[in-house]
Amino acid sequence: PTVLVLGNRGDAATPYENSVAVAGMLRRAKLVSYDGEGHTSYGRTRCVDDVVDAYLVGRVIPRADPDC
Repeated sequence: PTVLVLGNRGDAATPYENSVAVAGMLRRAKLVSYDGEGHTSYGRTRCVDDVVDAYLVGRVIPRADPDC
């Protein structure tokens, strides 16, 4: 299955580059990028929430890597 990897460009605890690397290691992955501060991405912007909710509830896989 396709895996969503969430990466936050402003996360000091988990560098965004790590999210990029993990998504690159997985055979089928979509990287959801969030341009904000803090350690989480979900619950901070509708852009991320909509992608994650659609994936978890409706099994909708984004065509491209969402950039929020």
